[in-house]
Amino acid sequence: MSRTIGELVDGRDASDVDEVVYEKREPKSTKKMFSWGKRDFVHYLIYFIVVAVIVYLIFYFLKFDFVQQKDSTGALTGNLDQSKAIIWSIVIALIFVLLVYLLAGKSATYEEKREY
Repeated sequence: MSRTIGELVDGRDASDVDEVVYEKREPKSTKKMFSWGKRDFVHYLIYFIVVAVIVYLIFYFLKFDFVQQKDSTGALTGNLDQSKAIIWSIVIALIFVLLVYLLAGKSATYEEKREY
């Protein structure tokens, strides 16, 4: 014998219910909640990390001249200078995230938070 959750809670049989009544509830209170528009801080942090890693990997494999080590005479050695690659990756990722933020539209809005 299987019983539904309603039968277990109410102690009634399902055949006892004539109709289902839906009750519309109004929110108890509406509070203003600060929001960052369509995207929030976590999204921008994820964008920053992903872009920084991708740009670093591009620098690692392509070894552009401005991220290579130089010897005492100033000639390029062909080895990647890790600090330059990391700094350039961070700078490019910050510029990218700033552009996404500026092009996203509204920078900050207020939304109502409803509590029921």
